Amino acid sequence: MGGTFLKNINENGNLATFYGPLVSPQVESTQSLLFGTGGTYQPGVIFSNSSYGMTLRAKQASPGIAHFAFVDAPGNIICTIENDSTFLINTTTASTSNTTGSFRTVGGIASSNVTDAISVTNGGGMTLAGGAAIAKKLFVGGDVNISTGQTLNVGSSGTTSPLNVYGLITGSNGLTISSGTTTLANNLLFSSDAFIGRNTSDAADTGLVVVSGGGGDGSTRGGRIILSGNERPTFGGKIELMAGSTSSIDFYTSDTLRSSISGTGIFTTSNTTTSTSASTGSMVLSGGIGINNTTDATSFTNGGTFTSAGGMGIAKRLFVGESVNALGSVVNGGFDFVLGNTDQTTRGNSGSSRAFVKDTGNILKINFEGDFTGGTFVDSNLRVDGHITTLSLPITFTSTWEVYGDSISAGVGVNSNQIWHYLVKNTLGNTVVNNAVSGYFTHDNTTRIYNQRTFGASRSTAIFIGTNDIRKQITSYTGELDRAFDNCMSCLEAGIVFCALQSANIFNARGATETGTWVDTAVYTGLGRGTNTNGSTSARTVTGRFVAFTVTTTNPANSSTYYGEPFDVSITNFVTDGDNTNGTFSMTNVYAAHEMVTGVVANWSNRCFIFDTGVVGGSHTITITHSANTGTDAFYIDWYAGWDTTSAFNNVLVLGVPPWNYRIDYRGDAGALYQNDTRRASFNKRQEDICHTLRTSFGLPVYYIDTATPDAGGLTADGLHPNFSGQKYIANRVLSVVNNGEYNYV
Repeated sequence: MGGTFLKNINENGNLATFYGPLVSPQVESTQSLLFGTGGTYQPGVIFSNSSYGMTLRAKQASPGIAHFAFVDAPGNIICTIENDSTFLINTTTASTSNTTGSFRTVGGIASSNVTDAISVTNGGGMTLAGGAAIAKKLFVGGDVNISTGQTLNVGSSGTTSPLNVYGLITGSNGLTISSGTTTLANNLLFSSDAFIGRNTSDAADTGLVVVSGGGGDGSTRGGRIILSGNERPTFGGKIELMAGSTSSIDFYTSDTLRSSISGTGIFTTSNTTTSTSASTGSMVLSGGIGINNTTDATSFTNGGTFTSAGGMGIAKRLFVGESVNALGSVVNGGFDFVLGNTDQTTRGNSGSSRAFVKDTGNILKINFEGDFTGGTFVDSNLRVDGHITTLSLPITFTSTWEVYGDSISAGVGVNSNQIWHYLVKNTLGNTVVNNAVSGYFTHDNTTRIYNQRTFGASRSTAIFIGTNDIRKQITSYTGELDRAFDNCMSCLEAGIVFCALQSANIFNARGATETGTWVDTAVYTGLGRGTNTNGSTSARTVTGRFVAFTVTTTNPANSSTYYGEPFDVSITNFVTDGDNTNGTFSMTNVYAAHEMVTGVVANWSNRCFIFDTGVVGGSHTITITHSANTGTDAFYIDWYAGWDTTSAFNNVLVLGVPPWNYRIDYRGDAGALYQNDTRRASFNKRQEDICHTLRTSFGLPVYYIDTATPDAGGLTADGLHPNFSGQKYIANRVLSVVNNGEYNYV
């Protein structure tokens, strides 16, 4: 066998030199072994050189258990250097003091490994399966995490050792301090849902946790306590104060209870300071109060959403959605008592309407300046201890006003000083011009207005027409009533609007911009233009939210199917489709009249077109194009108009047809007796509707006067024309509306 032989042992008993082959595979010495330097550095040697004082090199390259093992005399492995170069001590002696344990050192232990801990079983630089005791300070450069259900104890039982933290303390399931003081130089952070609380037994329900700013409770030092909800982009952050359902959250100052929130959410304050101003009281707010509860009040002690045992002062407006009940006086220290903006009838929204106003001279005015356009109505007995003085509210008449109508206004059956308008003008103290003509129909009356009235004049007007239309306009009671009345109402509306507008807002069609062929209208002395040339246009620019124009068509052949000449119309700067986008409104193939009726006395008709453009003060160009010539007759445009509700107008009164007390003499049906009053009532209702629409929808001061009376027979001279009593009745009806405004519209 190769190798070396032992040469000798020196005088000290140390093995000095080997050479030659070994007889046995082991070396024994009763003394120490001395190794020199040099030699071959190979597996299985004990080697020394200038770099390493002694090197012990394992013989086996890949041993089954460990590279090196340290074994005691009985053969027990004390420790090993594992294949992965880790050092393993096999003894299990627990460390019960700083002098006991499997591994002891007099000096410190240092590790340069910078791997951070991620759990109690993965410590990075050091991992202990058991506990650890540190007699002196512990400095942790990162977070301290306490596992679920575990406790961080500072000091021993009965001591008050402090815990000083200069970084973060993170508790994954809570942090309990049994005694002593914990001082945080930075933040206390919980990585999951957790609580700060005092751990008390079931038998001790008086546990207390005090959070004090600036020192302990009662300290002379000041400080603040701030609770923050940690707002984030995905979460607004909130602070929750929680108490049991049968307990409360209490707020104290100087050990005095100031307010509390009960377990059911009721907020109570113990402060009794009276509110003598907007900055005094037990609760003072800089902002408003919003209450979502919709419970209504039922009494003065049951307010639903707000109940006050004392009074209330409100410096600004008070809006109440429903009724107001008061046991005491209602004192209005301002100027007006206003009702509105909406009422509870079918009249619609009248805006803010002044019901009672204290006017100059210590006068109480009811329905001030006619804000309630429907008038003032007393639905039960009215007792007046003083005098009643009639004032012209809200309708005022110009010093000279005009009347248009038929034989009733012309005065058939009475003297001229007994006619209703003469009686009215004497009461009002002004002058009346009577333009009524006996036998006139609605179309005659509108022509009379166009020819007699000064264009755009500033004059109040009364129109009293329709009796002859009802009695003679059609040949039979059924079949053609509506069509006949359509043309009557068209003529009536054209005359009403013409009288209501003044010169700044109405323009003669003879001044329009034209293309094609046009001629002056023959039927009117100074108004209108006509054409029978297809494609001819007439255009006029007007100003105002509301625009209008009228056309006239003739029917010389008395055709029963004639609608007049068709035309197209366009209006610029018009809000279309409710989208507040100003565009051009247009209509095509519009006819100048409603369908004519066989046997109708009228052979021409007026038609008024009114539009709400939705643009207050807007400039609009109205263009009318004659689109198709039927060859029957010409097509005529009378006038153009534009106005706002703030424009200057003339008041117009429209009187309904009164009843008469003999058979209704329809033309062509003399052999039949008709005591039915349906036609007159229908005609009057349509007149009333026109007046109401013109006033409420288009801002024109047009008022309807109902002249019906339960006993018409005693008020007529011949069964048809009113006698002096009938004329006085009509005059009083006119004065009633002049004084009070139109009312009872249904």
